[in-house]
Amino acid sequence: MNLLNAIKTLQMKYYQGCAVVIGSDIAALSHMMRDKIKQDSLILYQVSHDDTAKQPRIKSGLADFIDVQVDTTSPDAVNALFALLISKKHQPKLVIFSPEANDSTPTLAITPTQIESSWQMTGYSAFLVAQAALTQMQKVKVGTFLFLGSALATQPMTPWLASSAMQAGVRALAQSLAREFNPQGIHVAYIALAHDAESKHAAKSTDLAMAIANSCWHAHKQSKQTWAQEFGTF
Repeated sequence: MNLLNAIKTLQMKYYQGCAVVIGSDIAALSHMMRDKIKQDSLILYQVSHDDTAKQPRIKSGLADFIDVQVDTTSPDAVNALFALLISKKHQPKLVIFSPEANDSTPTLAITPTQIESSWQMTGYSAFLVAQAALTQMQKVKVGTFLFLGSALATQPMTPWLASSAMQAGVRALAQSLAREFNPQGIHVAYIALAHDAESKHAAKSTDLAMAIANSCWHAHKQSKQTWAQEFGTF
């Protein structure tokens, strides 16, 4: 059995590399990343959250671009997504997780239901996606996992205090994973976006999407000797 696992792991090293942009409001970023990853001949998976997609739902597919919907708050659905990649002999080399935009509801007005829903789409889904992606990356000891975060994680502002706490949680997760997996050859990093770069409106900005894509690609292409665990705002 150990020999079979070793053979399978060796085979995975020769799978076609792919990049996965997953989360909320990712269309503009995916478009910009598509041009970047051509440098390494990677296939792009654009994975949008859909709470009805309990299994990966392929909307469209080209030779180098696959548009998928999945419930990023479901462990089974997220695991099925990465199992789908491997079944197609696609090895994740770069994964970018984009959480839901911050909620500006005043602290005293926000409801427990809103808090729970927001956490599902930030910290919880971040953990699920990271766990599934890193499981595959660890087998071949290579890959980059990037959390798109927020300056609110370290600079909380009114009325985004609830979102600030959630972003701080994602940042702590990123730091913990970086300490664990960077020594194993997997680059884990947190990219803190400026506060005005996180709204749903901003997510559709071509210029902003290009700036974020440049930062993500820079992080992915860093030499191991200069890996950073966190990138500042812009």
